[in-house]
Amino acid sequence: MLGFVLAAYGPVLAALALLLLAVGGFVGTRPNRALLVSLVIILLIPYTQHLYHPAVTPPRLAAVIGAGVLLARPRAVRLSLVDLAALAGVLATVGLWRSDIGVGVLLFTLLPLTFYAWGRLGADAQVVWSMFWVLAIAGVLGAFTVLTEYFLFQRTLFYDAQTYDYVAAGSKTIFRPAGPYGSPPTASVILGMTALTTTTLVLVSRGWRRYVLALAVLTMLAGLVVTFGRAGWVGVLIGALAYIALVRPSALTRRRILASSLILATLMIAIVIPVTMTTEVGELGVVRSSTVTGRLDFWGLTLPLITDSAGSFFFGHGAGLFASYNAKEGVRLDSVVASASPLLAKGGPHNDYLLVQAERGLLGLAALLIWLGASVRIGVKKAVSTSGAPRLFFAGPVAAVICYSVGGLAHDMSHATQAYALAAMLIGVLVTLRVSELAARPSSPGSDSSPGSDEARARK
Repeated sequence: MLGFVLAAYGPVLAALALLLLAVGGFVGTRPNRALLVSLVIILLIPYTQHLYHPAVTPPRLAAVIGAGVLLARPRAVRLSLVDLAALAGVLATVGLWRSDIGVGVLLFTLLPLTFYAWGRLGADAQVVWSMFWVLAIAGVLGAFTVLTEYFLFQRTLFYDAQTYDYVAAGSKTIFRPAGPYGSPPTASVILGMTALTTTTLVLVSRGWRRYVLALAVLTMLAGLVVTFGRAGWVGVLIGALAYIALVRPSALTRRRILASSLILATLMIAIVIPVTMTTEVGELGVVRSSTVTGRLDFWGLTLPLITDSAGSFFFGHGAGLFASYNAKEGVRLDSVVASASPLLAKGGPHNDYLLVQAERGLLGLAALLIWLGASVRIGVKKAVSTSGAPRLFFAGPVAAVICYSVGGLAHDMSHATQAYALAAMLIGVLVTLRVSELAARPSSPGSDSSPGSDEARARK
């Protein structure tokens, strides 16, 4: 069979056939592995946000392969507030979908939520620790591509350079790398999320693995820095503080917080601010005053969409309104929507919460906030109820979801398929796994520690 493919279609398709056979064998022995394969695909294979472009195939392929996780032993799940919020969000999207935007765009918009379903129905302690390793590997490879683009090539390696928006243009802008993630803001959020989850592996591993994983985290943070994604920077900082508060709350005493704040303020005043204000990279990459002004203008244009009528406030102007740009579809412009046409050209207001409010009204926004907030609350409760590796496990996804949520304040995360899917997966895992399951499993494949091992050594 392989010889026939090689003779008839050439070596490329023959190699692809071998790869598919290998993936099928890997997934067939344990259907939950489909989830890991789908994560690799959606995090590492480049795609474009133009929804009818052939390069949207990777997310679709990830969805098909990941569906195999539902063939595993589906767990008996008890509906939670997070589930109801996710269902309300889906119903708001479907029920309020604009008739002038194709159904294909609707399906693509809902695709990341399949990762939430897989996390709820198929995740167990063994597969989620493997998931942490997959995120570590995918994160460091993604960061490597970002660093390569910035330091070696100063151009995108995965997208059409003629249509890539984040290029150097004279004295006004500098090149901002995105790697395989579509845009620098998406790259910064994803690298922040994977750095936070990989930190858990650093803390539960021993020996050389710990040093390798620590280097991987530093590589992800370096990649995050050169994206110049300020939302990602703030998100990973707040996520890291949340992580510390969950893992070592004693470290956040008033005295230490005050001392750290004074040190940080001194560094900012003495080094960071002068360098930022006097160098081209600082001025065009970090300050970006024109970008700040433009973003405030976008938010100002969004407010009339939200407040023009009671119907718009509670039900929005129709889900898919801003997806029309990425889908390359026309959209009917009434007088209110026409006044915000610059937002359509940019694909959204660069604030996910304003985007959802404008499209799906207060109903959709409430569902999103409850979905994010309730999942963090559940993860925090589980983390503080245990110790050792289980606490570290819950702290990683909680911090990553916080990073994602902060990123939504300055980026349209609903259109960032990769980040949205990763957050959905982590939320599903947070809601599904019980502390007792983690305590009964090794902390990670090949690690030298396991949940409760420190306590066991203490008893000995």
